[in-house]
Parts: sequence; structure tokens; C-alpha cells
Amino acid sequence: MVIELNKDNIGYAEKVNKCIIECYAPWCALCKGSEKIFTELSNEINGIYFFKINVDECEFIKKEFELKILPTFVYLENGVIKIKVEGYKDKTSILQLLTN
Repeated sequence: MVIELNKDNIGYAEKVNKCIIECYAPWCALCKGSEKIFTELSNEINGIYFFKINVDECEFIKKEFELKILPTFVYLENGVIKIKVEGYKDKTSILQLLTN
């Protein structure tokens, strides 16, 4: 399951042990393409929370994660950014990101 983050619940991502956040915008075609893949992975992988955040509604996240390209996937452990990957990624690429 993918949980939608917003300005009211963004702190939740910092409280979990492991999570990946998909930073997206509703107008972004590549983001729409990765949505299904991200949802599939969230149902297949245990032990990692899957979040997504609309950067148009939470503009502060652009600066916090230094976003330049959408979608961007940010992997955190205990609230610390471990990996940031920019641009559309297929299922295998995201899976490798989470298992390395």
C-alpha cells in the first residue's frame, strides 16, 4: 500500500525505520507511468513503507530533497536520506535500489 503524504503528515516518514518516497506531480507523464510500478512494489515488499508526495501541494519538499527532476525516489532509513534516484525507473531498477 502506498500512503499519500502531505504537509500535515510528512513527519511520519521520518519516524519509520525504512521508507521510500516517490516525489511526483499530477501533470507529470513519467510520474503517472511509475505510479502502477510503485504500487505493485508496495504490495510485494515487506518491511519498507511506501509513500508518495505531490510536490505541487508540498512545495517545501522540493528544497528539502533538492528536487530537480520528477519523479524522484528518496529512500530513507531512520529519517536519514540514504539514496535519491531521479527520473522514471522501471520495476527492476526500483527493486535493485531497495535491495542493495
